[in-house]
Amino acid sequence: MQFFTLNKMRIRFWTRIDSINEAGQAPLNCYVIVNKVKCPDFSVDLMIPVEAWDSKKQQVNEWHSLASVLNQKINFIRIRLMQIEMQLSLQGEVTAKMVKEKFFDEYKNKKKETIVKADKFLLIDELPLFYKEARQPLGISNNTGKNDNSIITNIKQFLKETDRLKIEVGQVDLEFVKYFNLYMKKRKKPAQQVHINRHVAYLRQMLDFSVSEKKIKYNPLAGLRLACNYEENPEGFEPDDIQKIKDISRHFMSELQVKVRDIFLFMMGTGMDFCDYQQRTDQDLYREKSFYWLKYTRQKTITYKRPKGLMADTMLLPDAVEVMLNYGSLSAMPDCTLNEFNEQIKAIYKLSNIRRRDLEKISSKLCRKTYANLQSNYQGFSDESVAYLMGHTTTKHIKKYRKYKKQRVLNELKK
Repeated sequence: MQFFTLNKMRIRFWTRIDSINEAGQAPLNCYVIVNKVKCPDFSVDLMIPVEAWDSKKQQVNEWHSLASVLNQKINFIRIRLMQIEMQLSLQGEVTAKMVKEKFFDEYKNKKKETIVKADKFLLIDELPLFYKEARQPLGISNNTGKNDNSIITNIKQFLKETDRLKIEVGQVDLEFVKYFNLYMKKRKKPAQQVHINRHVAYLRQMLDFSVSEKKIKYNPLAGLRLACNYEENPEGFEPDDIQKIKDISRHFMSELQVKVRDIFLFMMGTGMDFCDYQQRTDQDLYREKSFYWLKYTRQKTITYKRPKGLMADTMLLPDAVEVMLNYGSLSAMPDCTLNEFNEQIKAIYKLSNIRRRDLEKISSKLCRKTYANLQSNYQGFSDESVAYLMGHTTTKHIKKYRKYKKQRVLNELKK
């Protein structure tokens, strides 16, 4: 019968922040402590995004695109170190240095065996593989999944029309990005630079995944930043702006524009996304303490890991209540497509007397910013309360939606 000594072993990982590359990644090092004796640090040949590294949990935060892949590799290293310690303990006394040396020898031999040539991997095959093995396990939302599939379709179309179907993963470089950029801008419906950047970011993440899988040695797009003239970030409508939209006479608007205006006013008074507005039902509406409330599942939070999504419990502002009661019920309110909404709301903005340069490219996305602005600055709600109303688990997005103004300070002085 074999006996082994029960040792106290501790495994710790840390990032070398003194060796950060242009992409914001740093090498991951490890050290082992056995019976309170530490061995010298050693590299595990992984590049970790510094911003996403959680030193307490010893893992990459789940919001990062490669979190599942990197954490799986880190767990494999941790388990293998524990297995080595148990094997050595059967032979006699174990030290941290012995565990490190045995692991290091195994890892170096495997590294030589696992590096393969990149010419076996075609880009057109790797795009859906990256989505299936790296993106889906993250629990991305259904809408994000649709966007990813749209990106894959556009890149495949580019490869087909430019006779690049046989291009390999290792051949994707800055020149490839340059031609893809031109292709997207010269299509029948030219893409905006922000939209093109999303495609390039997807390619860069896919190449990071290929590096982690030993399919290529390095990512040529690491640290790439495309020039983009972002429009001024709008802060949302003020009460005076909303009143100007309400004051537009029906005689100057088409029937569709009247409907879109009512939808817009309702969405600003509830903070709903357009996709949530389309799913509204009378069962979602209830009344409590003389206020109307709307409790619904946010469509953008429905993911593979969270099929039920997150709930928003929104308090309707007076403008939203007024519009809803004019139609009689929530389900009786008008409907339109997202394209119709965004087109007509721009026309409505021009009919109003609002003159704000940051609102010239108005869209449905401004509704949530407006709601957060009104509740924070004019109702005096805290970020935590607004996050609850809008269906967020943290205040991270609320801080982006609203900007504190003097009205908030004056309200607090009155208390």
